[in-house]
Amino acid sequence: MALRVYKPGQGIRARLVTLAGGAILAYFGARWLRTELIDYSPAWSYGVPIGVAALVMGLAVWLVNWPRLVDLLLETETELSKVSWSSRRDLWKSTWVVIFSIVVMAVFMFGVVTILTPMFYRIGALVEPKKTSIRSAPADWPWSAADRLARRPAGQEGAHDG
Repeated sequence: MALRVYKPGQGIRARLVTLAGGAILAYFGARWLRTELIDYSPAWSYGVPIGVAALVMGLAVWLVNWPRLVDLLLETETELSKVSWSSRRDLWKSTWVVIFSIVVMAVFMFGVVTILTPMFYRIGALVEPKKTSIRSAPADWPWSAADRLARRPAGQEGAHDG
């Protein structure tokens, strides 16, 4: 395998972004790996993450020179240059339309729930939930065993609940 750049001078921006993504992945992966190996000797806790980061960066460099990926990146960059992007003003207008629509829908849904819930309770489609407290919890709830132990009569410290 020769160490040369496939289609040099083309797709530089796409290659740099891909390499930056690989560098970010390598950095955070090495940081996580370092925290996992903190209890080992410094040779392991520093050496392994640095080695893995170097491998990931080597893989990223190889990928940005792999002909199939380079062709994909070049085609993607070409297609993105053909897109007519919205102006900043149009983008802000669209953003405010979306925010306004979400607020209107939230107010509408709040109104529907506020009006229909009492109506469903009146016609019997919804039933009021029972109010429960820790003292009235079913016997299989985790805190019920502690409550039963606290309320045991004297002399039954070793007995199991039945």
